[in-house]
This record gives sequence, structure tokens and C-alpha cells, in this order.
Amino acid sequence: MMTRFQPIALAIIGALLSGCGESRSSLQDTLSPIADSLRGGDEPSRFEATREQLAAAGITQPLVRVVSRAPVEQSAGYIFSGAANGVVFYTANDGSSVLLAEGGVLRGTVGFLADLDTADTRQTAQALAAGGGRYTRVLRHRRGEGRLFETRVTCTLTREGTERIVVLGRAHVTLRHLEACTSEGLDAAGRQMSFRNVFWMEGGRVRASEQWVDFDTGLLRIEQVLP
Repeated sequence: MMTRFQPIALAIIGALLSGCGESRSSLQDTLSPIADSLRGGDEPSRFEATREQLAAAGITQPLVRVVSRAPVEQSAGYIFSGAANGVVFYTANDGSSVLLAEGGVLRGTVGFLADLDTADTRQTAQALAAGGGRYTRVLRHRRGEGRLFETRVTCTLTREGTERIVVLGRAHVTLRHLEACTSEGLDAAGRQMSFRNVFWMEGGRVRASEQWVDFDTGLLRIEQVLP
């Protein structure tokens, strides 16, 4: 589904895996039997497996559906592949990964058009629990030659009300929250970072979200399918 890998980001995931007892070989063994069920169609790929097909394939571990829109709209199923230090990460057949913390706030990505190296998540999670708030957090991206750049953004999170959403054919009644963030300055390319994330909360957890990654990748839609 995705287009490239960042060796440094892969090393970060490797470090996380070392703390949770999940080896690379065992991860491949887990993914191999379900690859056909999770693989999308011809490019642009589409993850269209039904819940019945997932059950028939014996897929019971946590699963998220990720939709990207750059360079074209694609979607894929991402299976739980490890957890450590409060970070849970999910991996697709092509090796791309999303890292989630604080119950669903995006911590980082690997293998997309451009990646988010790491992001502060605690402030967003606290505002979601409180129903709103204003705060600052830091996003880190690697630019030319792998140099790490930090961008501080000021964010306001607002609870917008109840909204019914559908995740892989199943309806959920959620509380919608909008997080609007803007950087305090310009990045190395002279751009101001400004984005809006949306979180759909169900029972105190993030059921679905649209979260910003990078200028090139834009927003990812992340849906918690299983459980």
C-alpha cells in the first residue's frame, strides 16, 4: 500500500519490539496466513474484507483499517504487531506501520509517502479525557539526510457533539472532537504547520480518527476494527 521505508524509524520499532518479546520472524509467521484476507485489490488498493471473512480467517487480534490519500486514496488492514512503553503498533503486509499511544493518538508512522517520526501524545489524550483544552505539543520529522526537526504546535481541542459513524459495516455512536493545531513558527522549508485532527470517541477510547502525518502524506484515517 505505501511507498517507502525510513531506516531510522524501522530501528525505533525494532527497539520497541525488543521490549515486548515479539520477534520479527514470529511477526512474519503471524501475518503470512492472513495476508490474502488483508491485501487490497489492484492499485490503488482497497481493504474491503468483511467481518465474516476476518472471522473465517481466524483473525481475532486487534486490527485497524488505515486510509491514506497521498499520492492516491488507498486503504489496508493493519494487524497488531507489538506493544512497549505505552506504544502499540500495527503493521500491514507491505511492512508499513502506524504507532498509536494513549489509546489511539498517533505517535509515529513508517513506510508512508512521508512519515511522522514521533509526536507528543499525552497532551491530546488529557484533553480528550477532559472534553477539551488548549496546550502545546511537539512533532518530529526527519528532513534531508535524516536530520530530525522538531516543530512545536499550539492546539485547541473542542468536543463537537455526538456523531454516528460506520466502521467496516458496524455502526458506532461516538463523541466527535476536533483538534486544531498551528505551529509557532516556520519549518526549514519556510512553511507553517497547520492541521486539524478529528477523534471519534466511544466508551473513553478512540474508535476512529483522522490525524496529520506530514505535508506530503497529509491526514490518515485510522479506524479501530477489532476489538
